[in-house]
Amino acid sequence: MKGKRLDYLDMARGIGIILVIVAHSQYCAESVRTVITAYLMPLFFVVSGIVAFTIGEEKRSMRDILKRKARGLLVPYVIFSAIYLAIYGGYYYGKMHVGTWDQIEGYLIQTFGLGGMSVLWFLTALFFSEIAFLFLLKKCGERKVAAVLVSVVLVAAATVIHPYFLTRFPQTTIPLRLIFELLYTWLRSMLGVGFLMLGYCMAPLFERLDQVVTDTPRRVAMVVVCMLGLVLTGWLSLYNGHVDMRYMAFNRTWLYYLNTVLGSTFLLLFCKYGKNMRGLCYLGANSLIIMLTHLDCLYMREAIEIGMFFATISPRAKVYCLYLGIALSLLAMELVTIYVVNHFLPFVIGKKYPKRKGK
Repeated sequence: MKGKRLDYLDMARGIGIILVIVAHSQYCAESVRTVITAYLMPLFFVVSGIVAFTIGEEKRSMRDILKRKARGLLVPYVIFSAIYLAIYGGYYYGKMHVGTWDQIEGYLIQTFGLGGMSVLWFLTALFFSEIAFLFLLKKCGERKVAAVLVSVVLVAAATVIHPYFLTRFPQTTIPLRLIFELLYTWLRSMLGVGFLMLGYCMAPLFERLDQVVTDTPRRVAMVVVCMLGLVLTGWLSLYNGHVDMRYMAFNRTWLYYLNTVLGSTFLLLFCKYGKNMRGLCYLGANSLIIMLTHLDCLYMREAIEIGMFFATISPRAKVYCLYLGIALSLLAMELVTIYVVNHFLPFVIGKKYPKRKGK
């Protein structure tokens, strides 16, 4: 199992990135957005924890870990921060839409404070989470229980500190606002360590489960159980209300963490024992590109305009045509972007150029 790429993780990422797009659409119903956000972003951390176990990442040197994580997460952060700032700066100075200098200043502070504009918060939170998580594993060695306990303490501490941090930390000057963004990122990362540990602990349990779910009837039964589990998670998320990992808005904190565990577990097992869908695996393998381009690179805006055109085709099915137009146009733009990035601009997501055959 170790060292092998797991399709079900890519499939889970693929479903996750589609849900990210749906949640970011202005036409997404609030109830749907509430269900999606219940465990969506923690899912990506959980998957990274499973990957860390699968490849034995903690066995690498810290120098190698820092190099890999910086290239894979901080390089895209820097490049896409520059792209986003150029886009919004161009709109501001060109007076092409409503915007103020205070907004531009806020974007700059978020960027240089490592809080991240828009979806970019995810990159820095994951970077600090993974560095802390792998450092913890290396220090604890074979004492995995100690590592788990430290992770739980970090999550609990972040949960307790957050409300006091928001209300009592002064943001009266630019330096203080920069420090605020950095500290906020560290608080998110403390949560991230817990979610990474959740995935790391899930991985060996999933391997043992393979010894039980050995035939088709059992796989079908597992898929049915997972579907029912996801329905339960959706009902619990509606009861808890809208949550947001970026702003650490949990409502009922215990229920947020319960939904994270249930939703991530059931979705991952559904992908593991359900039908392997190559299209979703492909989207999942390229989820970082989609995450970075679908919103602030104005893909969503263009897709909505195309969707509006689709909506004029059939007045009776106006809403469905709108959704279809948005989905198809956004998918087309992303597939082209994925091809261009992977073949011509891999450095923007921290990857090396693919080796040519014969070399």
